[in-house]
Formats: sequence, structure tokens, C-alpha cells
Amino acid sequence: MHPCPYCGASTRTRTSRNANDTGTIREKYYQCNNIECSATFVTHEFVVRTVCRPQPTEERGIIPADAFKACHRGRDQLSLPLGDCASQSKTVHYARVPFG
Repeated sequence: MHPCPYCGASTRTRTSRNANDTGTIREKYYQCNNIECSATFVTHEFVVRTVCRPQPTEERGIIPADAFKACHRGRDQLSLPLGDCASQSKTVHYARVPFG
């Protein structure tokens, strides 16, 4: 998140897209959260340096999706199990609602 370059308030990402054909540069559109300012600006995000490279392995394969936690799979809802309510337990799905 970048602060607003005009008033210094917090901002939110409105949208983003690839800025080049290789997908190494991401163009992000931000909007100021200060209603009196409401500036909209664009940033470019790219990798500057690598901190840690992946370790080479003999068998490099695809990691099965069920090896990841549900929150790491990019799903739009969370499963929250309820405690034992009288005689049955249920799973309730709460939809994530965008803030703002």
C-alpha cells in the first residue's frame, strides 16, 4: 500500500493488471481514502532482487491443491465449523465482502 502522494492518507488498490507481456511488471491503480482528497494514481510493481532462490530438486512437480490450507487457495469464502449445537454440528460459509 502506498500513502497518497498528495495528502499522505492511506489508500486502497482499486484494480491492477499486467503492464507488460511477460507479467514481470504489475500496474496498480490506487484511490485515496481521504474523501476530501480522493486522488487516484498509478504505480508499477516489479521484482528488484531475489532474497532466496528456490532449492533445486530431482523431482520438480506440481504440488497438489489439497496440500495447501484453504486460505492459500484463493477461495472467496471461509468454512467455519460451529461447536456442537445440541446434537449436531454444521459448517457455515461466510462470504468475504470487499471493504469500502
